[in-house]
Amino acid sequence: MKDYDLYLFDFDGTLVDTFKSLVEIFSRSFKAVGVEIKPEDCLLYSRQPLEDTYVSLNAPMDKVDIFASQIQYWLDDEEILKMAELFPDTYRCLKELHEADKTIGIVTSNSEHHVIDTFRYLNIPVEWFSIIVGNDQVKESKPSPQPVLSALEQSRYLNKRDKVVYIGDGINDMISANRAGVDAILIDRVDAFSESDNYSKIQTLLDLI
Repeated sequence: MKDYDLYLFDFDGTLVDTFKSLVEIFSRSFKAVGVEIKPEDCLLYSRQPLEDTYVSLNAPMDKVDIFASQIQYWLDDEEILKMAELFPDTYRCLKELHEADKTIGIVTSNSEHHVIDTFRYLNIPVEWFSIIVGNDQVKESKPSPQPVLSALEQSRYLNKRDKVVYIGDGINDMISANRAGVDAILIDRVDAFSESDNYSKIQTLLDLI
């Protein structure tokens, strides 16, 4: 595995298993605008822009503000927060990258403060992360390159993209990385995705170290 200076990670489904909490967040938020969803579809929803999910479910556009406020409300709920679990390979991977003096960042479609709150709850030192780019900091979500480019700008790696990798669990993560001009690695723990020339594929984060 190639050695990098800057390791950028997606959050949900990559470092933290938030599936149970996302089911609750999506179910409760969509119910508030009169839409019922299937729990098994929530993994897909977590891997695409929230606005795309809303439109695809024909949710009422005059209630989009209610939906957005519900998403934020449940993200901050302590009961929801406690549903998050670390993947078995997460802590060791981050710890060893930190000890190797690598720069570590987060690029997520979640909010920055939710990421920080979750890491604190799971006893992951927030100081390990030099950059956290959430959906509240950029105008465009993945698969736009904007979130990754924002992280590169903040970390001063815009002119050192060959030293950067973005690791995520969905195709939109890979597209965002490709469009930003950095290497892309897909973490595919259950072998759900095919091989591609557009990204490398690993089944454990420990393959990074």
